Amino acid sequence: MLPVACSTISSQNSSESAVLSTTAEAFFKDLNVVLGNNQNFLKLKKDVAARFWSLLTASPERELYVVYFEILLNVDAVITYAKMDSFANLIRKSLITEFSKFVEYKRESAEGKNFINTAATGLHNLTHLHKKVMEIYFKAKCIQDFKQCMLTMATIDELISFLEEKSYRYVGEVCRWISALPIKSKLDYSVLTARALLNDDLSNLYALCREDVLVRGSVVQYLNYICGDEHIGTDPVVVEEDFGEKHLNEQLRKKISTVVKVAFNMFKEFKLPREAVENCIYIRQMNDFIYVLNRYKRGEINSIEQSIAKAFNKGYRLQYSVLAILAREEGLEVAMYYAMFFNVPEGSWPPDLRENKRNLKALVGAKVEKKREQMDIEQSQIETGVVINTQKDHRAFVVDTIEKIDTILRPFMEEPTEGGYLGMDAEWDASDCGQQGDLCILQLSSRHKTIVVDVTKLSGVLSDEQWIKVLKIIFDGDKKLIGFALHSDLQVLEYKFPFLLEEVPNVTKNMICLYAAFNVINADQEKVRAVYRVPKAPQNNLAQISKIMLNYELSKEEQSSVWSARPLRKEQLRYAAKDSMAVYGIYGLTLSRLGSKFGDVNEIFKPLELTKTAAKKSLMEELEIGERAAEKKTKSSHISKEELEGIVKRVNSFFYDRQLSTISPGQVTYAYDSMCTQLAICLRRLGISVIKVPKEEELPEWIMGNSKNYRILTSGKAIRKFCGVEKVIDTASSSEPLDVQIEMFLKKELLAVDTKSYKPRCEGCNARNFCMIPLPYLQYLHYCTVLQNEEKYSHVELDEDEVERHFESLTKYVYPVMKYQSSFIQCKGKILIYTKNAIIDPNLLEICELIHTKKGTRKGESKKLIMSTHRSLKDLKESRYAVHGICVSCGKENIEVTDDPYRRNV
Repeated sequence: MLPVACSTISSQNSSESAVLSTTAEAFFKDLNVVLGNNQNFLKLKKDVAARFWSLLTASPERELYVVYFEILLNVDAVITYAKMDSFANLIRKSLITEFSKFVEYKRESAEGKNFINTAATGLHNLTHLHKKVMEIYFKAKCIQDFKQCMLTMATIDELISFLEEKSYRYVGEVCRWISALPIKSKLDYSVLTARALLNDDLSNLYALCREDVLVRGSVVQYLNYICGDEHIGTDPVVVEEDFGEKHLNEQLRKKISTVVKVAFNMFKEFKLPREAVENCIYIRQMNDFIYVLNRYKRGEINSIEQSIAKAFNKGYRLQYSVLAILAREEGLEVAMYYAMFFNVPEGSWPPDLRENKRNLKALVGAKVEKKREQMDIEQSQIETGVVINTQKDHRAFVVDTIEKIDTILRPFMEEPTEGGYLGMDAEWDASDCGQQGDLCILQLSSRHKTIVVDVTKLSGVLSDEQWIKVLKIIFDGDKKLIGFALHSDLQVLEYKFPFLLEEVPNVTKNMICLYAAFNVINADQEKVRAVYRVPKAPQNNLAQISKIMLNYELSKEEQSSVWSARPLRKEQLRYAAKDSMAVYGIYGLTLSRLGSKFGDVNEIFKPLELTKTAAKKSLMEELEIGERAAEKKTKSSHISKEELEGIVKRVNSFFYDRQLSTISPGQVTYAYDSMCTQLAICLRRLGISVIKVPKEEELPEWIMGNSKNYRILTSGKAIRKFCGVEKVIDTASSSEPLDVQIEMFLKKELLAVDTKSYKPRCEGCNARNFCMIPLPYLQYLHYCTVLQNEEKYSHVELDEDEVERHFESLTKYVYPVMKYQSSFIQCKGKILIYTKNAIIDPNLLEICELIHTKKGTRKGESKKLIMSTHRSLKDLKESRYAVHGICVSCGKENIEVTDDPYRRNV
């Protein structure tokens, strides 16, 4: 008698013996005979299918599911008994597929439909086994087969319960099941949403939300609910939650910033009303205020007045919470001072403040009056112009009334200026719900004067028609407007004035972006020396360039200023004016230094209208880097080997023309963070060693031991994480095309790669240890990948007879070139590919390294093969003796690691 895992015939009474039925036992005995013959997966699959189909055809209606469940649930036990456990999953998948085909075949006729309907009554009698079978379908990812054979009114409730259990670990797969089956309206999405956030597995949840408006509503409602219990300064809302819900919700509240971020992403993508995320908005507003308050307590900023004003403008909830925090952190007197100064209704005051009003009112009232007198004096001084610099020859004037547009702004834009250009900048408050911020002021600077256009105040008095006239005064003249990162300024201008580009079509004609220009300059060592007067270019940001070129540091004091709060303060106006003054000064100095040495610099300082489709596409022109690609390339797979080598050749020519001293890839080692993953893969393809830095929690210790060993590739704000590293490379932004990133990196690092002799590293793990296998073997591995992953590769048409003929020819094929000697042999009942340094199992799709030592050869740990099956059945034009590399360290096929010794020798 064969041993069994469980019997589908036996009832739920565990006292009954678990034995196989005669039908199932006969099937498994027959199957063991098949397994005893050495064969490939395709032949096994056909044999199993034929025998199982015959068994199903002979089964009575009411016994159909009984027989099916019995065989399906006992595959593991019987296959283990036959010592062929490696085939268990393959056989199980074949049974599922064949049963699905059988049911579909039966439903094609009226008689067959009656057969299946009667069989379904047998399915309903096996409720104690439903979840076990669901587990098998779930692991095999056979969603459509389940829908075809198992989804009925009697199983749907159990399925929902099963998926809710699985969502604790397998969020992505559960989302795919929900998407494919008609069960969306029956689920509670709280647990699924919570697990998706806690497991950082959100992509499939987003996909599900895109499909169904009810799902996205439930998900966002839950996210908003989680934030609703996070009241700061008030009593929390009491909601009945069972133990499991409470534990899950408490875990999620520890990641409240992630909850808010996800809610805002959905709010923007699905264009939801603000009410849908009102609790999330409240959390963001309070977090912003607490951040500013902490900076104030540390002495980093001098005042929190404007942040308080901004919060108080948001209504009762913020007023109450902010006053409660001020009372707790700064004292009752400070809280009452701001409550009275900003005229907050007493109904919004916390109890402590109301109770102490009588004791503090006289003292606080006197301070409020004194403060208002000081503000009146400051505003009268602002009317006559704010002195900006120590030389006292530069003043800032505010345009905040209709009269000042004609008396200050228009004359300023029409009067001639030295060089015919102005510095320009804009300030806005960040949105509290993830949308574009609202423009508050616009600054324009000449040599001795800055005009601050108060957009916030003017918006209360100007109509759209009047704004069009103002915008034409600023943008439709002859003066060049110089800015830094002007794409951001233009974006906020368009958001504030949706009619801007239509009514003022020349708005970008005279705009010049210094960020784009300095990308060009920083890629040329001669221009770097001419402009900065130092051998190395700084980071491309306004603060760093101002420090080197103008010899002063831009203050960060007002960086988190509330630009929408009124009245504007002197310090705000000074900060705003210095930004536009800086770009004015940098542009003039750069023109002078480049012009004296290189002559015409118009190709560097191009108008924004030539590049306003965003730097990510135009930067190739601005940097004079290669030819413009037809499509933006964002992944390593988008760049062919020929294109990659073309980039290298251009870089090498760049070095040769300028007679620059270069280094070879073997002289340096790099490490990268996740911001630079695709760039790192391309560098590995060129033979440059690039490892990945550890996770954030392990990073400090790693930096201590490797600060001098690696050059770190990162981008943007992530640079801060590597403050202890000797050499950090701020690569081109990941928003740039990948080919631009590669070329800029090679030029900055002075890396010269020999396109004739470089040896690629593994794209997946950076190793250089490859198993080289002949083209016919590689194609068979691709066939096996498609056969064993039919769900994933359903779009691939495969002639199974051709695959079988291919297999028969492989068993007799031995690779003749000794350097890469390979053979396809039978060993202990298995078909294996043997090479000099690895063994590959085509049925399991695993690779095992052969480690050769003086004591002999031993096997390493088996790794799952990662085949590039997108190229699997293409007519590869290499000769029959071409060999292809598979990394023995991680199992990844590297399509550029190839050799053809026969053709090379010929």
